[in-house]
Amino acid sequence: MEFRNCVENRRSIRSFRPDPVRREDILYCLDAARLSPSSLNCQPWRFVVLDDPQLKNRAASYISNPLLKSNLHARQAPVLIAVVSDLSENPNPLYRTAVKKFGMYQYDLGAAVQTLCLAAADLGLGSCIMSTIRNKKQLQDLLGIPQGQEICLVVALGYPDGDPAASRERLSLEEICCFNPGIPAERPDDPSHS
Repeated sequence: MEFRNCVENRRSIRSFRPDPVRREDILYCLDAARLSPSSLNCQPWRFVVLDDPQLKNRAASYISNPLLKSNLHARQAPVLIAVVSDLSENPNPLYRTAVKKFGMYQYDLGAAVQTLCLAAADLGLGSCIMSTIRNKKQLQDLLGIPQGQEICLVVALGYPDGDPAASRERLSLEEICCFNPGIPAERPDDPSHS
């Protein structure tokens, strides 16, 4: 899919078909995510893939909250990907400290997850980013996440059930963007602005 179409057509999917997702397609998405930029090249992401139905369903019970009707699609998605922050691998402790202290790793994880979701859309897969996890401690224990690492997000992945909404409301470019605030408007006779 052409990049612009991929961006325009990607939606958060909350209804999935039960069809399994090919392992090669999951790896394609993760390979794209690992190429994302990161602060000081820390690459603070780790991905834990759950495509075994029993394990995935146990994990979904810690993610979804039936009482609040939150993340119920975690139970339906054929694949869940836990996105884990890990700053322990970088050999330079100064980098790890700076990335953690200033929270830069959170932006890095966001960039990696967006890339993962766009790669999924490129393959015709649907995805949904879930940042509220009902019981993170139990989920971390279930997945054996070591001390010093933390599940920050979970991505639901699978084939959309039905057609996602064709349009979504977005602010116009004029409403969200400005150039050079405080500088006088361009003069038509100014050759530097031609």
